[in-house]
Amino acid sequence: MQLISMLDMIGGKKLKIVNYILDNVHLSNNTMIATTREIAKATGTSLQTVITTLKILEEGNIIKRKTGVLMLNPELLMRGDDQKQKYLLLEFGNFEQEANEKQENALSDYYSFKD
Repeated sequence: MQLISMLDMIGGKKLKIVNYILDNVHLSNNTMIATTREIAKATGTSLQTVITTLKILEEGNIIKRKTGVLMLNPELLMRGDDQKQKYLLLEFGNFEQEANEKQENALSDYYSFKD
């Protein structure tokens, strides 16, 4: 889904959240370190609005999230050469997968202690 059509779905306060993300993403690695509560406080929006907005952006492949960190798709915004873009695209692809693997490992560790 294109960024423009995503922005059509996002209006008002949600757009304020998108602008905040774009203004605060680190262009060196396309990430932003912030919790949903921090984003809500900084933008003057509700926690639910932040959660809904981030979910829309995730479903549109605009961002990927881990706890306290989000990564912007480097195809949308990136500063640097082709080599850097390739690296960031790989990181973007692996971003969510790493979080899922850590969660699965934590669950298996938990269940192994229970037995």
